[in-house]
Amino acid sequence: ATSFLHRHNSIRNHQSKIRMSTMDNEISKWVEKSGYGTIVSSESLGSSDWASFRRLFVTNPPPKTTSSTGGDGESTSFFIKTSFKSNEDMFEGEALALKALYECSSRNEDEEEDDDVLCIPQVFYSGNCKDCRGSFLVMEYLKFGSSRSGQKNLGRAMAKLHLAAASEENGNPENKYGFPVNNTIGGTLQQNS
Repeated sequence: ATSFLHRHNSIRNHQSKIRMSTMDNEISKWVEKSGYGTIVSSESLGSSDWASFRRLFVTNPPPKTTSSTGGDGESTSFFIKTSFKSNEDMFEGEALALKALYECSSRNEDEEEDDDVLCIPQVFYSGNCKDCRGSFLVMEYLKFGSSRSGQKNLGRAMAKLHLAAASEENGNPENKYGFPVNNTIGGTLQQNS
């Protein structure tokens, strides 16, 4: 029985490595097609039962554009999430929700640098792997550190987010309660629509 389990796990690990190399090729194609050059390096940031996470460095990165930085012109790296589930089952809702949060939290031209905004990563891509089973989500990598703004500013930023007008860009074109697509909490489906 032990020999069978060892062989079974070896086969599963081999199949997983083949799928990941195909997924890596798909991500590499996306980087090149999107105009970000080529992949310089990739740093694993862990995994869960439903997804894997990594930081990706490319030769032609986009400028930082997070809602909290106001686009300071520095370059950024990507945060990549991969899953063996489809984009519709895993990342579509997350990508749309992050885009809506990003739009609601972006600093307006008339706001000062220290005005209350949430730091939401920009989403660059979400889709299925064309050559393998699975999907991936590409967003701006955020470097977390100590916050100088504190709880009071966080509260104001959350209030600003909740006061944002309903619009298609903000993920709520019909001005209804809730989000218009389903998403997941971890690997568990959350019915919203």
